[in-house]
Amino acid sequence: MDESTTADAVVGIVDATAADVTALAAAVEHAGGRPVVDDAPALAARDLDAAVAPGDRALLEYVRARVTAPVLPVETDPSTRSVPAADADDAIATLVDREHDTTTRRTLAVDAPDIDPIRALADVTLVTSEPARISEYTLTASDRVVGQFRADGVVLATPVGSQGYARAAGSHVVAPHTGVLAAIPIAPFATNADDWVVPDDDVTLTVERDEGDVSLRIDDTHVTRIGHGDVVEAAPDDPLRVVVTPQSTGPWPHALEKH
Repeated sequence: MDESTTADAVVGIVDATAADVTALAAAVEHAGGRPVVDDAPALAARDLDAAVAPGDRALLEYVRARVTAPVLPVETDPSTRSVPAADADDAIATLVDREHDTTTRRTLAVDAPDIDPIRALADVTLVTSEPARISEYTLTASDRVVGQFRADGVVLATPVGSQGYARAAGSHVVAPHTGVLAAIPIAPFATNADDWVVPDDDVTLTVERDEGDVSLRIDDTHVTRIGHGDVVEAAPDDPLRVVVTPQSTGPWPHALEKH
């Protein structure tokens, strides 16, 4: 018999929030696996069969740390095929028994002046640091200008992010595996503002006018200040591998997806 099918599954648990990681570790042990509880950067250095991310912050830290093992999201955005907390024990048992499926979610490599590229799962946001201060932005995709506009900011969202802040700003919800991103101005200085769906292969955001400080946020984190003429680049990164069990929700709220 293949040893890889009989060895205990080593399951990382991202210790990033106030979530009850003790209960998750106990569920892994009860199912016959070996839990490794640590922060995401430490887990990236471990040889894991899979991981569990309890909550959105844990999942985003997992993405930024570039952990390569497939991850079971618990109580995260529905678009990530999350498992409800009440079903986590059953999902972990399926994971440890290696009876799960996997799917993927698009991530982006985001680059800007004076930072190392950062991997994003949900969105890239440029926004003025002070309320009601307007800057001017240019959106470019595939080396072509898509739009130039004055606004408080702009959001570029993956399919995961298109169900979050971008949607609240009025953007389209984008289906997984479509190869596109949603882009929308925040509080645009226009009566009929556009928003766009663009290919995800090569997108840039440029600050054309700097009337106030402009902050770059990647997912849930403020990264740096962006100045006049600075360019933020987004390109496809390695997809996030997501564990899918019978307890996983569909990518759309209140809907089911075959897997």
